Amino acid sequence: MVRRYLYAATIALALVVFAFSFLDMTYELSYRIFWWDSFEHTLGGVCMGFFGLVVAEVFRIRKHRLVWVLAFVLFAGVAWEIMEYVSNLTDSPFMSYQMDTFKDIVLDCIGGYIATRIGHRMHVRYI
Repeated sequence: MVRRYLYAATIALALVVFAFSFLDMTYELSYRIFWWDSFEHTLGGVCMGFFGLVVAEVFRIRKHRLVWVLAFVLFAGVAWEIMEYVSNLTDSPFMSYQMDTFKDIVLDCIGGYIATRIGHRMHVRYI
């Protein structure tokens, strides 16, 4: 039962992240609203954290689940930042590229931690 909630939450959150990213690309909200990029990365970290919990459930990873999910989110965050660099999406009107990248990866990990705490509250570790 709880597993269904985890899957549904992951899919719903992925759709929300997609919608916010679509709005960002359409209306360039990251360049107009200074906190929009931070919000997207935190929400994306939560989404990837839930996805990491789903992967942990599929492969029955029980020990060190927090480390697993945070490593999963960190990998996804670094991959996203590499994609931004390759796509030349490195300009930010609010801070330097290096600081923006660091902030984004930290916020991804904070989102992943939030997801593991929510998963713990949902008793995902006992499924």
